[in-house]
Formats: sequence, structure tokens, C-alpha cells
Amino acid sequence: MNPLLQPKHAHRPELLAYMEDFRAGTDSNPLGARDRVWGGTVLIEVAPFDKRIHVSDIMSMDRGKGYASKALQWLCSLADKHGVAMSLTPDAFGDGQGLDGEQLTAWYSRYGFKPHMGRKMVREPRTTLKLRPGNMRTIPINTQTTENEANKV
Repeated sequence: MNPLLQPKHAHRPELLAYMEDFRAGTDSNPLGARDRVWGGTVLIEVAPFDKRIHVSDIMSMDRGKGYASKALQWLCSLADKHGVAMSLTPDAFGDGQGLDGEQLTAWYSRYGFKPHMGRKMVREPRTTLKLRPGNMRTIPINTQTTENEANKV
């Protein structure tokens, strides 16, 4: 991509590392330069934008089998690994065969995305913290964990 067209935050090391892992875990799409193919069945378009990774598209070519859910879970794990937030707008595709906007909002919410400024949704990175010897638990970085919550693990 032309450096003059990249968003000003695209050169942050954590965003570059995310994109490097994203490209390594996906295949190029012979039908479109912007989308990448994950698992042979899911088209994904992501890009660094405004200090986050923005998910423009995620669409399974074989709907109803959980492939898009697995792909989104993978995208979220990359964000957690690199400590980057993700953003998206839950817009339905035009063919009417997939989820509508309300269903998409609920679907993204299951992966930690929360409403942010109108229709946009944002997911903050999560990290694994050691709460007690031998126990690991993944929680949002911004969450304050009380001693009582830690003992529930």
C-alpha cells in the first residue's frame, strides 16, 4: 500500500505485528486484492485504522456451519496476542441470506464487541493473568478484578 494512503497510526508496531500474523494465517483472494481467505471458506478484510484493527468484512462462503465464528475468534485471539483493539460496524450484506444488523450486533457482542459512538462497535484486547498459582483466566485489560472474582476461578 502506498505509505501516503495509510492511516497515520498504521505504523504502530503492534498493528504491524497483527497484520503480519493476519497475512501469515490467511491466503490471498484471487478475486479481490483487499479480502483475504481464512480456512478456505471465510473472506476477511481488516486494516489498521485509528489505533485499532478495523474489520471491514467477514463473510463465510459456506454459511451456517460456524466458519465465520471460528474466523472471528481467530481474529480476536490475534488482537489479544498483540494488545490491539478492534472496531467494526455491524452492517448486513445485501443478499438477505445472512444475519441482519440486529443479529450481527448480538453475534459480535458474544466476542466482546461493545457499542461505541453510534452503530460502531469496539473490542478491547484481553490478556491472560495469573490470579492464583496454577490457574489462568482471560479478562479484559481494563477490568478491575476484585479478590472475590479471583477466588471464583
